[in-house]
Amino acid sequence: MVLHASGFFDDHMRRCDAMTSFRRLILALSMTVAAGAVEASTINLDIRPSPPRDLPEALGINETSPLQKFEKELNARLARQPEDASAWHRLGTVLYRQRRETEARQAWQKAHELDILYAPPDVMADGQNVLRLVEQGEPVEARAALAKASEAHSDSPYFHLMRAEQAMRSRAFKAAENAYGKAIEVAPDFFAAKLNLGRYLEFTGRQDEARNAYVEATEDAPKHPMTWDFLGSHQFSAGEIEGALESFRIAETGDYEQPLAEIRLANLFVEAGDYIGARHWYQEGLKHAEAERDAILVSLGNVQLRLGLLEEATTTLDEVLKTSPSAPVLVARGFLAEEAGELEAAISLYRDAVKADPGNVIASNNLAMALVRSGINPEEALAHSRHAMQVEPRNASISATYAVALAHAENSDDALAALRRNLRISPDDPWIRFFLGRMLHDRSVTEEAQIHLEAVGILDPEFERIDEVQAVLSTYPR
Repeated sequence: MVLHASGFFDDHMRRCDAMTSFRRLILALSMTVAAGAVEASTINLDIRPSPPRDLPEALGINETSPLQKFEKELNARLARQPEDASAWHRLGTVLYRQRRETEARQAWQKAHELDILYAPPDVMADGQNVLRLVEQGEPVEARAALAKASEAHSDSPYFHLMRAEQAMRSRAFKAAENAYGKAIEVAPDFFAAKLNLGRYLEFTGRQDEARNAYVEATEDAPKHPMTWDFLGSHQFSAGEIEGALESFRIAETGDYEQPLAEIRLANLFVEAGDYIGARHWYQEGLKHAEAERDAILVSLGNVQLRLGLLEEATTTLDEVLKTSPSAPVLVARGFLAEEAGELEAAISLYRDAVKADPGNVIASNNLAMALVRSGINPEEALAHSRHAMQVEPRNASISATYAVALAHAENSDDALAALRRNLRISPDDPWIRFFLGRMLHDRSVTEEAQIHLEAVGILDPEFERIDEVQAVLSTYPR
């Protein structure tokens, strides 16, 4: 069956999210000292706050990661953007994991110099050393190293923030609050400590205190975009849209990676499930956008599809296809062509999507179903549906498409069995009922065939092959 709407834009939305939100906590390192054991969990040594309302995520590099591949990718990224603090920080951790500590320290130092949100090399190295001991199964040595690091970095806000996040992971909220307070005590003007505290206060429902923490952060670092972005997000949550827009505009001026204020707002509306609001702000953002227009258009097309504004979505996606004919957009446009009754155009678009990305399961599935609907090219339809089925065998829509494509290609016992299996999964699918009824009719199992063929008209009175259904039913006694 045709897959549509919510699944089309995943790749594009991820790309747009990366463009329109702050670099999230990139590398994680933690150590939990329990009675008799040290466990690795998820404490962040770069202490870059994640977006408001989110607890920190573990995006660390583990021992099974292809470190040399990461290193190559990060070096390529730095060749394009040598001032990218996030890439320098990640490179430091990758190098340390390869036991190249001197180079790692240099990379961490570069990240710290570019953006003080990233922990200095001494803190990073000591933390990584503890993690290494944990992973080597040396808990006694790890506890000793952690105690030594705690003493060495007692005046470091980075280290206290690390311990606060550790406490949050353990749901030791009072300990977390104390550690956040200690970070602010040793560095009263360190805005990142206040952002992390604000995030914690939001999580615990203390919204007024969280607002105060964010406002103080903007006062401590009025030129740093992250402070304004966090304040803007909090204002959005409180329904203060104009205030949020103004905060995002200030943030926009301080970071080349910060999105347009209107787009930042639109993305928050999407997260909140308010597609009406998102549509408005994406349209406003397009009026001012000089770059990333295709990503914004894709996001706009996504919300238009979700709202059922098919003509609007068609116009939007056609504009994207002029410059960025990617598989997800081609699939979405193919779906819109099907909805408009333009099956031939839909088939062409789905074929283009498969060419653009042979691994795109939705493109293969939808192409197969469009061919079935058109009553043409049974072998091509079966090949594409079989590919989709091999990749996603547990997806109900893909399984249903495979069953009807098999029936479209051959009147076989295998096809009959596939239709019966899928009837139990998708009893309201008129195509399964149609092919099952027709196949049973051909086998003279007329009583059951009549049940399924009558069901087609009940489930979809405008079924595109209803004339064929009625012709068969007319041969049965009333």
